[in-house]
Amino acid sequence: MEMEVYLKAKLALEQDLSREVLLEQYHSLKRTKLTMERTKKLLAEVCFLLAKDFISRNEIEEARRYAEESIRLYEDLKIDSLERAVPELSRNLPEIMHEGVVKHQLSSLFQSHN
Repeated sequence: MEMEVYLKAKLALEQDLSREVLLEQYHSLKRTKLTMERTKKLLAEVCFLLAKDFISRNEIEEARRYAEESIRLYEDLKIDSLERAVPELSRNLPEIMHEGVVKHQLSSLFQSHN
């Protein structure tokens, strides 16, 4: 079941990274048990892309929510090699992905605004 959801989500995301597709696949992946590393990585990538999308629309609270979820998922994965850091998706992502990349790329979400 999880593998089927993963494959359908990856195929859909390779064809279309619109907000609607990202949100649809986010909810689809969230319904799985997230027992496979690749499913958890794909969900972390979707959260990262959603955060970037919400930033571009100046919806900062939503962006922060997805960024934090992406970071949590990557922290759970404990990526410890370049091979494991290669993203599941190749479009619109850095060559490697882990929680440090998310924190760096989305650092503006976590700076305090006094």
